Amino acid sequence: MEETFGSELDRMAVPLALNLVMKLEFLVDVDILDTWGYENRRSGDTVHYYQRTFHHGDHETILAHVRIQPQRMTGTFDLARFTIQYQDVYGNELKSGPHIIQASFVDIPFPVTGFSDGMVLRSGTMLHLAQNLKTIGELYYSNKSQQNLSRVMQLASDTKKELVNARMRLDNRGFEDEIRILDNYLETLGRELQLAEARIRDFISDVEAQSLTPQRSFRNHIKNLCTEIARINTISLIREQALYSAIRQHGYTIADLTDKLNAMTVGRFLAADYIVTGTVMETTNNYIIFSRLLNIASGEVESTAQVIVAK
Repeated sequence: MEETFGSELDRMAVPLALNLVMKLEFLVDVDILDTWGYENRRSGDTVHYYQRTFHHGDHETILAHVRIQPQRMTGTFDLARFTIQYQDVYGNELKSGPHIIQASFVDIPFPVTGFSDGMVLRSGTMLHLAQNLKTIGELYYSNKSQQNLSRVMQLASDTKKELVNARMRLDNRGFEDEIRILDNYLETLGRELQLAEARIRDFISDVEAQSLTPQRSFRNHIKNLCTEIARINTISLIREQALYSAIRQHGYTIADLTDKLNAMTVGRFLAADYIVTGTVMETTNNYIIFSRLLNIASGEVESTAQVIVAK
């Protein structure tokens, strides 16, 4: 009741911004393939979004799928700028921005194997799921041949792997129902293909993500991981002795900090703003090394990064 009436009712009852007009303007040559999140209008390299009301406590996400054309130079450049115009509850016209979105351009394909802002990772994974479920349905009902059913089963398996990987990176939270749906798909499709039960079980249990860059050195993998997780411009590190002292006082070991609640406890004790934790997982063909940036105040996984290193 406290959660419902203390926060949810407050969120629904207290408007914060009215008649929002948001502009996403790309500053490099891109093809805007699609965009989701509110009514929108596209014109060249710019998208305008419109929303009637934002309430207190709202977290809203806009997704844009773009193809970035090859650039002449490498390094960090401004990719886009985002501005918001709106009215407050008293009718005052206000503006926020421009907020600059930057990107690092490199001279090699597949520079990383999966990193993201936590909210973008969650939203993007759900978007891929929706797109793939639609494709699965279209393929399934268009042709019941063995070859086509095999394609559908492989797509369902690949989609499940993406969900499991995202769930792992987000502190093993979310996507339970979606994974269960895909398990049901795999079981149904396997039976239609008349696969042995053991083979169907293999499909369902196979959740190993594949490395996109098997030839990259381990040192280069780790360099990318550290680059992508470091999303804060200015940091002051907690002294190592203070960290170990806090761990001992709580009866923990370093390994215990891979648990989010333990990491948050130590972070609050040290009056830290963020804590970075990491995990190495061994799979059949790869090592998956991933890291999370935890916001101590909100308890959210603010950023995630991973590298998949082929054995």
